[in-house]
Amino acid sequence: MRTKPECDQQLREDLAKTAASVNALLRVRVTQGQFDALVDFGYNAGITNLANSSLLRLTNAGNFVAASNEFNRWVYANGKDCRIRSNQCFGLIERRQWETNLFRGTNASRP
Repeated sequence: MRTKPECDQQLREDLAKTAASVNALLRVRVTQGQFDALVDFGYNAGITNLANSSLLRLTNAGNFVAASNEFNRWVYANGKDCRIRSNQCFGLIERRQWETNLFRGTNASRP
């Protein structure tokens, strides 16, 4: 079993790796909030999913409004739509809304 400091260190390493991957995927300048939202999304959904997403494509096209609407499309857990079965999704809807708000620069209090 790992200690809390070991777990914290692993999280820092994983987030740094995800942040580097997001940096490599971006072709446009983004705000810190947009970058943070993309890193959170990439960490949670997987960097490959981000790399192949319309979220990234729209971001790289500079269409930030349309890109911000893409987070809420990623609300499936074990193949089930969390908008329908929200009590079984462990906060995924809230997480995507937080990422959307962070990306938009509005009311980004962590759920």
